[in-house]
Amino acid sequence: MSDEILQHLITVLVIILLCLVYFAGYIAGSHGWYILFIGLLVLYPLIHKLLNV
Repeated sequence: MSDEILQHLITVLVIILLCLVYFAGYIAGSHGWYILFIGLLVLYPLIHKLLNV
């Protein structure tokens, strides 16, 4: 597996984990589901860049 594919795989797994944590908070009664969408737009490139260091 190439480094580029591995970086994308790790990034996607981190995003999925964060989504599950958010979903648990949402079920518990938190509001503002739109923050998840904005967070995903910011987190994916950020995590990918951090893995590329």
